[in-house]
Amino acid sequence: MEKLRIYRFQKNRFYGGVATAFCGECNINCIYCYSQNHRNTGKYLEAEEIGEKLVKLIDKHDLKYARISGGDPLSKYSELEKVLNYVLSRRDVKMIVETNGIEIGRNPEIADSLSQFGEDNLIVRVSVKHFDPEKFHYITGAPEDWCVLTFDGLKVLREKEVPHIISWMEEWFNGGEWAAWFEFLEEKEYCKPAGDYPSADEWFEDQLLIDPESFRKYPSVPVSKKEILNKLREIDIEHGVE
Repeated sequence: MEKLRIYRFQKNRFYGGVATAFCGECNINCIYCYSQNHRNTGKYLEAEEIGEKLVKLIDKHDLKYARISGGDPLSKYSELEKVLNYVLSRRDVKMIVETNGIEIGRNPEIADSLSQFGEDNLIVRVSVKHFDPEKFHYITGAPEDWCVLTFDGLKVLREKEVPHIISWMEEWFNGGEWAAWFEFLEEKEYCKPAGDYPSADEWFEDQLLIDPESFRKYPSVPVSKKEILNKLREIDIEHGVE
């Protein structure tokens, strides 16, 4: 079925106040996801109905932002596009699409479509799970070779000049991985070398809008932070990382 499956509509405090539709479907299964209990739940709704409910929330709370979160709404992009068009044709707001970026990596034409909305109307928030394939697999349950798809998605978003934010769970990166993380981005040409800039702050400002997340935002997950970190540490030891 091509309709989007939505399990909740509500106003959230993020972004200074945002009307949100939560999608109950995703292409991965992150062990810390707050939507764990809503996987494959909710109702399949027409794009117009989703748009109507978001518009009602926008009007009720006088909001400037609306978002489609997950799960991952890009799993059915044709329907998501209809929702974006519906809301943006009726209200002067900015739409936020939250995704893991994998579908954009698989289908670069999605970025072409997103680019039509313009920087005043849309921003895509891409959640990076990890750049290490084995850790990516542990966190998401997805095949290791899917890891690069998120970064392929980021690259095409930059090429098509689609406004986007990169977010990640900062606890999942050990101290030595911070440098490796940015070296990875440079190597894959997702950004220019940091050495081209006189300071790290200027590099950050020019290259990436970064939004580190914290496990504290995910209080209702079935696995503890300690358990996750212990497993990631085990992977480090297997890799010879002290």
